[in-house]
Amino acid sequence: MSAPPGKRPAGKPTKNPRRRARELALQGLYQRQVAQAEVGAIEEVLQGMDGFAKADRAHLDALLHGCIAEAAALDAILVPHLDRPVVQLSPVEHAILRLGVYELMHCVDVPGGDQRGGRAGQDLRRHRRPPLRQRRARPRGRRAAPGRDRGAAMSAGPAAPGPHLASRLAHIAPFYVMELAKEAAQIATSPACNRARGGEPMIFLNIGEPDFTAPPPVLEAAERCLRTGRTQYTQATGLAELRERIAAWYGTRFGVAVEPARIVVTAGASGALQLACLALFEPGDEVLMPDPSYPCNRHFVAASGATPRLLPAGPEQRFQLDGEMVRRAWTPATRGVLLASPSNPTGTSIAPEVLHDIAAAVRERGGVTLVDEIYLGLGFDDRYGASALGLPGGLGEGVVSINSFSKYFSMTGWRLGWLVLPPALVDPVERLAQNLYICASSIAQHAALACFEPESIAEYERRRAEFRRRRDFVVPALRALGLAVPVPPDGAFYAWADCSAHADSSWQFCHDMMQRAHVALTPGRDFGPAAAERYLRLSFARSMAEIEAAIERLARVLGRGAAAPTGEKPLD
Repeated sequence: MSAPPGKRPAGKPTKNPRRRARELALQGLYQRQVAQAEVGAIEEVLQGMDGFAKADRAHLDALLHGCIAEAAALDAILVPHLDRPVVQLSPVEHAILRLGVYELMHCVDVPGGDQRGGRAGQDLRRHRRPPLRQRRARPRGRRAAPGRDRGAAMSAGPAAPGPHLASRLAHIAPFYVMELAKEAAQIATSPACNRARGGEPMIFLNIGEPDFTAPPPVLEAAERCLRTGRTQYTQATGLAELRERIAAWYGTRFGVAVEPARIVVTAGASGALQLACLALFEPGDEVLMPDPSYPCNRHFVAASGATPRLLPAGPEQRFQLDGEMVRRAWTPATRGVLLASPSNPTGTSIAPEVLHDIAAAVRERGGVTLVDEIYLGLGFDDRYGASALGLPGGLGEGVVSINSFSKYFSMTGWRLGWLVLPPALVDPVERLAQNLYICASSIAQHAALACFEPESIAEYERRRAEFRRRRDFVVPALRALGLAVPVPPDGAFYAWADCSAHADSSWQFCHDMMQRAHVALTPGRDFGPAAAERYLRLSFARSMAEIEAAIERLARVLGRGAAAPTGEKPLD
């Protein structure tokens, strides 16, 4: 299991068919391109395994990639048997353990498996177990120690029975960026990161949170709200004055006329997405999204009962969908598209003409276009700095726009966002909000009124310029380190970098940099399977001093010279 990803372990190939199957399958998992002979060998071996058929090869491949709901269900079964968190498993270990659990569920009864795995039992039943006579004919010794070939991470002893979990959890994968952040925090407390012991502090370039906080006018407004006792519930749609100020901001910043009545203030952009998905989608629907994309967005779709369908989008499309992709992928089950512009993790936006083509294709098919615009205020390029709400020909009026006070307005922990809805959707969403949330935080709403004061806007614009300055340093610096950034970010505070020149796995690369350079980065695993092992995300939402120090450390470990922090021309 310690062999490099995609490499066959040294020594003679194993004659054990299950080990051989895993070996070949994992080569396919990491190389992404498996020689036809290898594919045939995998299929041949799997046909002789319990319950596998040739038709299930694609299903197994998807399972090992972790890109279908059943993978999360198997992870739920794995967790009680592990001696460390899932995030600490290497990708090779994780895939082998998934396959081991999958095989066990075809051959023996796993206590509590159907409950703790949510829908796993339902999904697995379509792979018929062999007849009882065949099962009894097997040598009993083969199953005497089911954990033997499942990897060293499996611990002894059965798991205690747990409560029945809702099947929707089978569609929600772990949020690996948060798990990795926990591990980085643990390393940060070790002697290697203790300055008093000659160590170097961990530099966190992994979490997407501005290093700026709410400016003084906002803090003062919150204090006044508390002192005067304005802490009661508001209307479910939010303070009328706040909705008016948001609408006015669209006019002054983006030149778009938005009626305040179309705005619903929510408990963060997460609350906004949940309300939109519950209002629009139901079981049997599918929603098209780009791969890569922010993982929580697709999980909101899945939690509504619909199916998020990820369409691989490469650098030639700016890691975004286009109209032709939407037209080709549309099926009778497709209900709409969920986009993000600028995007997390890439920082790239959708060109206005491309966004217009997507919205037109969706409207022609009777669907709905949702656009996550939470980073729109942090745009660096006027070509991409327009809201989807301003699309001509009436297309903008049909868009559902999701926005937030977290990023541009630096109010992450205040949990305040908003929706701009087509008029016909306002009442249904308000009804949901009344029952699910009552209202967003009244204190945060009163404080947010001060976001639109001239003093606050001036500070936000200064911060936007600072993010752009960091972007103009980070992208050339990463390229000098052999970490290609194929599309420079035009907004947000992320760089989507290709680490394949240094490692086969971005997951392993990020772990190595965390241990050796004490720089926390985010591997691509969270953002979709298409290029998860190739790309990583660097967040430049830290001070320039920290960013420069991080680049120097990466250069030290990678044996490359760090780029100079000055003298680079703007990337726009």
